[in-house]
Amino acid sequence: MLRDVFMFGDWEYYPTTGETNWSEFIYHFYEVDDGQKINFFKPNTYYTLDDTFRMGNMLEKVLQSKQTVEGIFQLHLPSGRTAIHHSIFQPILGTNGDVEIVHIALQDITSQSKLKHEHVAAFSASSDFIDQLHEIVFQLDELGNIIFLNATWENMLGFSRDETLGRPLKAWVHSADMERFIDRTDSLIKNGEKEFEEEFRIVSKTGQSIWMLIRATKYDQGFSTACIAGTMLDITEKKSSNSILFQQRIAIENSREGIAVMSADSQYTYLNKAHVELFGYEDDKELLGQSWTYIYPPDEIDRIANEVFPEFLEKGFYRGKTKGVKKDGSFLFQDICLTTLPDGGLICITRDISDVVKKNEELQRLAIVAEKTNSVVIICDAKGCVEWVNDSFTEITGYTLEDVFGKRPDQIFLGPERDENVVQSIVSSIIKGENFKGEILSYKKDGTPIWLLIDVTPIFDERGKLVQFVSVETDITLLKNAEKDTLAALEKERELNQFKSHFINLASHEFRTPLATIQSSMDILNLRLFQDDSIPELMQVAFSKHHNRIEQEIKWMTEVMNNILILGKMDAGRMNFRPEIICMNELIRDVIHDKESLSDGRHSFVMNITGECYYMHVDPRLLRHIVMNLLSNAQKYSSANRLPEVTVEYLHEEVNIRVKDFGIGIPADEIQHLFTSFYRASNTENIQGTGLGLVIVKQLVDMHGGSVHVESTFGSGSEFIVNLPKQHIQNEESTSC
Repeated sequence: MLRDVFMFGDWEYYPTTGETNWSEFIYHFYEVDDGQKINFFKPNTYYTLDDTFRMGNMLEKVLQSKQTVEGIFQLHLPSGRTAIHHSIFQPILGTNGDVEIVHIALQDITSQSKLKHEHVAAFSASSDFIDQLHEIVFQLDELGNIIFLNATWENMLGFSRDETLGRPLKAWVHSADMERFIDRTDSLIKNGEKEFEEEFRIVSKTGQSIWMLIRATKYDQGFSTACIAGTMLDITEKKSSNSILFQQRIAIENSREGIAVMSADSQYTYLNKAHVELFGYEDDKELLGQSWTYIYPPDEIDRIANEVFPEFLEKGFYRGKTKGVKKDGSFLFQDICLTTLPDGGLICITRDISDVVKKNEELQRLAIVAEKTNSVVIICDAKGCVEWVNDSFTEITGYTLEDVFGKRPDQIFLGPERDENVVQSIVSSIIKGENFKGEILSYKKDGTPIWLLIDVTPIFDERGKLVQFVSVETDITLLKNAEKDTLAALEKERELNQFKSHFINLASHEFRTPLATIQSSMDILNLRLFQDDSIPELMQVAFSKHHNRIEQEIKWMTEVMNNILILGKMDAGRMNFRPEIICMNELIRDVIHDKESLSDGRHSFVMNITGECYYMHVDPRLLRHIVMNLLSNAQKYSSANRLPEVTVEYLHEEVNIRVKDFGIGIPADEIQHLFTSFYRASNTENIQGTGLGLVIVKQLVDMHGGSVHVESTFGSGSEFIVNLPKQHIQNEESTSC
């Protein structure tokens, strides 16, 4: 449905039929009766031929581009009155995408335009002056359309006034600034603001973007709508300069080198971030206004005043090294560049070279060390060719620098037994730029063989490029000869151990078999003796006495053979460790029972258990040997007045097995030797023993990861404590075992 609004109306044009549909306002505006419609796209009495042609072009543009267009037109009405209207042509598309209807909105702006033209006329009286201005002078109507421009517009942008007048100024604003421009002009036209000054890009006829400083003012001539008058100043060059300055400022601020500006009175007026951080400060405000002497130690201030400044004042430029002091008091070594400024100030560009100075100092020290060290030092270039050798090189090898310069080390130390595989490994490492460590048999200048321990290190520059190799070589000829002798001795010892092991096994077998035969024969004789009634009683008593003595000696000899056999197996590495989960109490009770059985009940033990018992993960066969040897010692060295004691202590992370006798004890100065093979205390001369039992105990305890030690008081007895670590067992029993 068409609208009727005060000073505003609309009409429609149907392209397929050429028919139109007018609102009531349109009839009143054109002073025609209802039903009388005029085709304004053909010559008529209302519009000039130019405006009729322009209106037709606008219609054609809408039909072709399917976009909205607008324009201002002047017409002559039947009453003789002249009217001016602003019209907007808007396409309405059908389902097929073609323009089905062209909707034209028309606003009567006759009264406003008259006042504006009067203002323009007055304004144009000074057009000669205005056209000479370097700024563009413009006026806009209340819709933002251009109604006046001076000649500078065409001179600057290339568009004529005929191409421009009647069109909105926003048509020349860069798309990136469009939204901001519309907001600013709307703020003048609609929101009551009086003026604005802002920068926008205007696009010239050649497509160039020109930065303009636009000043615009709203003025009111007494009617309901207002106009805008303003100027445009080309600030492209200024913007470009500002952009360059901004970029330079960013570059300076983000430079890795410290940059500072000082005034003529030597005070800091600017410092970039790198300069501030270089001296350990957090904010430039800590240094601004300070003298350069604030960040230098006294001795360096004197040197700068006496050496640096005279050269700087003479040449206006200085490049050198200085030593500053950081905020925390530590020293900073710098490479600085000073340049004078026209106002008497200066610019200082500085770079931290502390690491370089320290490295150079270190290299100097290393050079002294390399020259004085007893080791051979060879420096080669990136290709591995010799550049420098120290004095020790000549002293040890007989070659001088002149003999080896420009040659690779593998081309120098030639000889018949040199290992070429090692040589190729060294060459391969050099080619790859990798470190190499190893030994090689080389030859002196006179042909004498020499063993060298070599450490070749590649040296890279700051960019990671290989520049040198440093080889430090130590003469290990004496060590290698000693190693050769040692290996020969070890081989002999190995052969001796094999012989000893073989002898022990053979002897053990050869002794144990006769002993078993003797024991068996004695048992048969004993049985027959007491079954034969014809043998006198006195002879039976004498035989029984000797039989018991022979039996004890057989047991003693068997125990000795067992211990020797165990030691032989341990020395040969054939004593296997096979742990099982066992009850420690049961194992010790079994050993005590066996020990008592062997002595026909003549010897017994007191057994104690403390703590909450738990299962242990040990080798029961080896543990029996441990306990058996300790019990044997306790039997031998205990007095007849008190039985030996065996105590099992269950602690949180370990079990202690204590075997205590109340016998002769051990001299304090001899305790440290007890676990040495064949060692016996000086007070045991009248007691049988070999000095092997405790050695076996210690080695078997070590196999369990435990320890053994002794506490003894001479004349009052001894206590041996075996400590075994508890092994955590899944589903561990917590009840007494």
